[in-house]
Amino acid sequence: MVLPEHLVTREWYDVAKQRYGEFSPVVPLDRRGRVHRIGFLDADTKTVTPAVAKYISDTVEGRQEIKAAQRFSGWVGPEIYSLAEVDENLELIMEAGIGTLQHLRSRELQTPDDQYAAACSLADLLATLEEDGHGHFDLKPQNILVCSDSDLGHHFKLVDFGRTMPYHRFRWYYLQRQFSIGTLGYLPPEHFDHERYCALASSSAPPHPNSFDMYAFGIIAYYLIKGTLPRKELSLDEDSFSARKKHAEIMRNYTYRAAILSLPMRSVHPKMAELIYQCTAPHPADRPRSFAELRENILN
Repeated sequence: MVLPEHLVTREWYDVAKQRYGEFSPVVPLDRRGRVHRIGFLDADTKTVTPAVAKYISDTVEGRQEIKAAQRFSGWVGPEIYSLAEVDENLELIMEAGIGTLQHLRSRELQTPDDQYAAACSLADLLATLEEDGHGHFDLKPQNILVCSDSDLGHHFKLVDFGRTMPYHRFRWYYLQRQFSIGTLGYLPPEHFDHERYCALASSSAPPHPNSFDMYAFGIIAYYLIKGTLPRKELSLDEDSFSARKKHAEIMRNYTYRAAILSLPMRSVHPKMAELIYQCTAPHPADRPRSFAELRENILN
């Protein structure tokens, strides 16, 4: 539900909160900030429809994320309605979704056609971000917000822009080992072999930085089908140096191609299998060069 910007102010939020009540987010935020959401109560169904969210942060990381969210407001990320300094906190009032892709997958997206349609919609969104010269660099179901509109039906917005940056800046940061990206389980093999990545980046045909998001997109496509990652070891809850080292050892000898063969192919859209196969190629040069190319050649 998208509300007119001039109607959504901090005062409006406070009044609406008193009337409808505040409730917790589907996914709690980390140390960067905290969020409260309010919604409209349907008297007949006794259900609450999320209307807006209030993101509050007093940390440097949280403020950086809010700055990035402003750039992508409405076209890649949720619509931002107001931003203000309140009691030494930065408060952002923005569009609220009905959940994340993780929760939509558990309730809906049970048919191959629905899963394929979701993949197409997400590819379009990522192509838009790519055309702007930016990568998200932390794609996962929890960072894909599901919004609902009477005209559009379900559609996606990206959240958590804490790692988002221009491609040219990413290449420099990553080669200098000054940047930690992504979430375990969604990172490509070259992430765990820095020397190999540097050699590839310095070659005559370096991989495009979007190969990181492309790989994560392939894993999300697998997740749309199965609802899980293909191996328990790839779903590490702890994100630490030792966890990443363990993950690197797994990834050196692991390929999603074996996982594709284990899928129940009668219940998988044929283009989804091809998407996973290409996007999770072990070598970045073998992945689609852009989301626009992926959309045209595979998801057409």
